[in-house]
Amino acid sequence: MADTKTPVSKSEFIRSQSTEKTAKQVVAEAKARGMKFDEAYVYKIRRTASLKKVTTPKKTSTAPPSAAANKSSTVSKADFVRARPTVSPKGIVEQAAAAGIKLGIRYVYNVRGSDKASRKEKPASTVVSLAKKPTSPAAPIVKAVSSSAEVLLRAVAAELGLGRAIDLLQGERARVQSILKG
Repeated sequence: MADTKTPVSKSEFIRSQSTEKTAKQVVAEAKARGMKFDEAYVYKIRRTASLKKVTTPKKTSTAPPSAAANKSSTVSKADFVRARPTVSPKGIVEQAAAAGIKLGIRYVYNVRGSDKASRKEKPASTVVSLAKKPTSPAAPIVKAVSSSAEVLLRAVAAELGLGRAIDLLQGERARVQSILKG
């Protein structure tokens, strides 16, 4: 029987296997060597390995780029779409067909839509999100901060009670005026 302990990790073993082998064949060979994993794991490791190849492509051919793209495409479909932000979806589909990549117009819209959704900013806090949007383009940040401070002041006044909040504010006003007067 084969050695049950191998110094090679499961993922290293999978990456060392030829991509010509099916996942089932890789699992069977691993089982013969005493390793246990399923076909889904093989697919996962191969996918991450192929993504790493996309981010660090190696130029092995001196042929023009169009000829290399027709031989084997190391760029994912989504990256192909992302690389052409100004091209129309129909134009991207045509360019993909010329490069030997099959994709549809809906796919282009889906990739661009998911990228757009992931770029949207989320509000920094609940207080800021409750603030009114600034109307003056001159000082939008100051307006947003002062507006959020007003929202916070209203919340504090509601918690303490309006009478007590007014007393505190009048006391602070008197303190500030005495400091300013000298």
